[in-house]
Amino acid sequence: MVQMKSWLLWVTLVGCGGSSSESETVAPSSSADAGVDIVVTLVTGVRSDPKGNADESFLDATGLTGTRFVNAYAQSPSGFASLGSLLTGRYVGAIPMCGLLLEGDRVHTDDQQAWCAQIPEQQNTLAEVLGLYGYRTGFFTGDLASAKRLNHGFDTADHHTQWSDAMDAAKSWWAEDSSKPRLLVVVLSDDEGDILQSSSLPRFPERKYQWLEPLDPRVGKVSLDADSVATAYSSASKRAGASIASLLKGLDETRPRWTVAASTNGMSLTERGGFYASAVPLLTNNLLVDRAVRVPLLLSGPGQSAVNDESIVELVDIFPTLAGVAGAIAPAGQPGSDLRTPVSGTAYAEFGDMLSVRHESDFLVFRCTQHNATSIDPGLTRVLQDPNSARPPEFYSLYNVVDDPMQEHNLRQSDEAKFVAMRKRMIALRTGAAAVPEDAITPERLWALRMAPSDGYW
Repeated sequence: MVQMKSWLLWVTLVGCGGSSSESETVAPSSSADAGVDIVVTLVTGVRSDPKGNADESFLDATGLTGTRFVNAYAQSPSGFASLGSLLTGRYVGAIPMCGLLLEGDRVHTDDQQAWCAQIPEQQNTLAEVLGLYGYRTGFFTGDLASAKRLNHGFDTADHHTQWSDAMDAAKSWWAEDSSKPRLLVVVLSDDEGDILQSSSLPRFPERKYQWLEPLDPRVGKVSLDADSVATAYSSASKRAGASIASLLKGLDETRPRWTVAASTNGMSLTERGGFYASAVPLLTNNLLVDRAVRVPLLLSGPGQSAVNDESIVELVDIFPTLAGVAGAIAPAGQPGSDLRTPVSGTAYAEFGDMLSVRHESDFLVFRCTQHNATSIDPGLTRVLQDPNSARPPEFYSLYNVVDDPMQEHNLRQSDEAKFVAMRKRMIALRTGAAAVPEDAITPERLWALRMAPSDGYW
């Protein structure tokens, strides 16, 4: 069965070039010395930080030199869904996937997770594609919730609760066989515990406190000093980067190597703006605000000089970029583009009943306030397209995130022309590259989603 699927995928890939000429067909390399090694190093929860320096602390500590993208966007504030998007090169709804938030203090057994809380078997992944080109592929994580649901396409997948164990396992795997080019993906997380495993940044002991706290701080039973939080966050980000540096130093360089360092999602720390008229809770990534999806991203490889690039790019761009450096053909229909020749574009993200679009300096957020909804629910698309949905002001928030990165000044009511233009962009994406496949949501699956436990949505 695996061999048959690989053959069908190979036929699909070579067909993407638009030519049936034998001379133009790109075949997987059979030479042990061919190709380049590829390393993707990721951490959850480090944001691109215009208010602090957590992103710089993280990237500096990795020791990598290359292109830093200062306007890079994840496709979801959920690290789990964002990683699934990165590994498939598709927007979350187009996979389709939903965020997995049934871990930590709301742990459920594996058979209670939503059907969409994984990469579908029929969806091609970066590991699966590069495997067709002779690559060994390994996936190693430290403290990443339900990581095994993202194993699809990897030859080897090994998950640990400690970062150090994940690093040791990745180094051992790398050294086992250098005769083939290697794709190594390593993810460091916090399993929804302390942010980046920092005891100075504890999450709320009970989630109900987190959501009630903006109404009355006495309910949350917590007091956080903004400067102290920022300092601890930067320190924790630096620790994560140093862990990645330690890993990279332990990998032999048998052949040229391309390396990506990035975060799957950002965080809201003590900032309150960005969600219409409601105050954002402390220390959360559970709302779709700019700081929860704008992330550090660095691409290092032959010919990549140390520069900052201000193009608006996305994590879905990583798949076509790495396929390109490997000489592979990426699957058709992916929205991303090659980061080696970046062109500033539009960034799209989704989470629960929320969608966002960043274009130029503007960031538009839509929320239809459907309790227990996921972004793959077709009802979300219907509300978005309904002209009446543009009327309630609480459905949309519009910000200039260049001048106002923490989203304190909502421009929804004051700039109607810009709102209309941004809403059109959002609808075009939601019904185009980010559309949920028509055959993916059966009545049974939709019922299962809508009947999920209230703590299990998104």
